[in-house]
Amino acid sequence: MLKGLRQHSISKATRSNVQIKCFPGARLQDMKHYSIPLLSTTKAKNVILRWDQRFAQEKAARYHENTREFCDQFQNTCPNYTITISSIITRNDDENGLKVFEVNNLLRQLCEKNSYGFLTHDNIDKRCLNRSGLHLNKYGDSKLAKNIIELIKGF
Repeated sequence: MLKGLRQHSISKATRSNVQIKCFPGARLQDMKHYSIPLLSTTKAKNVILRWDQRFAQEKAARYHENTREFCDQFQNTCPNYTITISSIITRNDDENGLKVFEVNNLLRQLCEKNSYGFLTHDNIDKRCLNRSGLHLNKYGDSKLAKNIIELIKGF
């Protein structure tokens, strides 16, 4: 869902150096190997973690636990970072949005407990999805970009 975001445009809008890294097909375990070494070598201060809903196809409690473990490991490796977790965006393969709602509630609780930021995407609904119902259309991309820009401006 991040492929429609333009790194340069977000950097310009926020007047900061923004990098967007996507790891298509990666699992949460894979992200530990990709992102932590990458981030431990940069001078950034903030990181926004966003998982695809595909990660949430497992039970919500297990998804929550995997996210918590990832954040704990990340904080141990990169203690000077501020973590913000992005909420899961609805998709058409989630009947009634119940899975997304359950996972987002658990993520919000995790953020509150650990003083992480939580980026909600409540303004992104099924009208923001492309024909497949799994990815954002241009309208959805613009809403996601606006959400991220507003968050970054607040850093």
